[in-house]
Amino acid sequence: MDTLVGTLYGVVALWAEIGAQMGRYPLVLVLGAVSLVFSLVVFAWFALASILRRSLGPWPWRAHLAGLLLLLGATAMVHLDARIARSTGLVKQLGFDALMEAIRSEGDRFAVSRQNHLLLIDAAATRARIAGLFPRCDLEVVALDQAVEFALLRVREPPYCMVYAAVIDLTDPSISIEITDAMGDKTLTSAFAAERDCIVAINGEAGVSPALDAPLGRYTGAWVSDGVAVLRDEVSRRPFLAFDRQNRARYMPGGEPATDTGPEMHNALWGRGTALRDGALAVNEKERWMRINPRTLMGIDARGERLVLLVVDGRQPNYSLGLELDDAASVLLAFGASDGIWCDQGGSSTMALGLLGGIVNQPSDGFERPVYAHFGIARTEPQASSSGGVSGSQPEQREQSGQREQREQSGQSGQSGQPGDR
Repeated sequence: MDTLVGTLYGVVALWAEIGAQMGRYPLVLVLGAVSLVFSLVVFAWFALASILRRSLGPWPWRAHLAGLLLLLGATAMVHLDARIARSTGLVKQLGFDALMEAIRSEGDRFAVSRQNHLLLIDAAATRARIAGLFPRCDLEVVALDQAVEFALLRVREPPYCMVYAAVIDLTDPSISIEITDAMGDKTLTSAFAAERDCIVAINGEAGVSPALDAPLGRYTGAWVSDGVAVLRDEVSRRPFLAFDRQNRARYMPGGEPATDTGPEMHNALWGRGTALRDGALAVNEKERWMRINPRTLMGIDARGERLVLLVVDGRQPNYSLGLELDDAASVLLAFGASDGIWCDQGGSSTMALGLLGGIVNQPSDGFERPVYAHFGIARTEPQASSSGGVSGSQPEQREQSGQREQREQSGQSGQSGQPGDR
């Protein structure tokens, strides 16, 4: 029995380290390196056992093997826990109340105008809707921008989870939708948010595995950035959200053409499945996708004028386990979405906030996982302050505007080629 328990711990140790490293290096390299180290340790143990047996006579090798495997398992678990403790997620570093206070203080420093600010999240009504699912919950709302509000939801009963939501007013003419504009190497959501100066950004698709060289495989769909189709599938097999030049949004079911990059589909990003349709739950997935997990979802209201971005932390006992897919869709509905999609999830689920200069959530890997596509909201013009001025300097705004124009020009020139090969 001791040997069996030790063996199980050893297997868990091996798999834990593989899971910890998969997001940073190719899967084959991780499997090979970890397996090699594990094999060398076992080989060294057998060599030592052989020497001791010749010197000391009969030796209870089974009990000592079990002890070795137990030690390997415990060491790997401590290592993995330390890795998670060093996570870049601010919520676990600061705690619920301190995080919201930090966001509020940053928002005040940028002087968001309350007179001109449109209430996007009715905290009382939203809390009442969520209480139908989770009676014991806390909800805090703060404005990140005149067109963006952020909410932090803490569920204090099973499944014990943390939920991050951003609601965006798409009718604000000075905000822009930012989507990764090429199928290149995987990058971090925080790096994308910093490069595009996003107010808020979330992860898109990572492909068939967390490995850096993983293909998209069956997880492909409509991917359009500033009028240029990054992926040119004749038909998007998966649902997606499309945004016209004025940022008005539409939900598009799977099976729709994905190459029309006219004014009605100036930007588009796909999800893995449908979460909401016409104000009702529309989750119809295999059982493996329905289980409690970290989540990333996107939704729009019935008029296509408001966008909801939702990220749920998970796979972390004593902090956040995650949500079942239908419960995550219900939370998306509670924040005002009528149609919605669920996106790549698990260790990929990430939300970055520009005011904080990094990710706000706690990824389940213990660190941020790189992905191929990202979605963000940025501001193309300085917002009015409560004193009648503007936040941000004019040189900074001109530089951001110039960078955006350069991206659009390069994207238009690339339409004549094959964007999928860039």
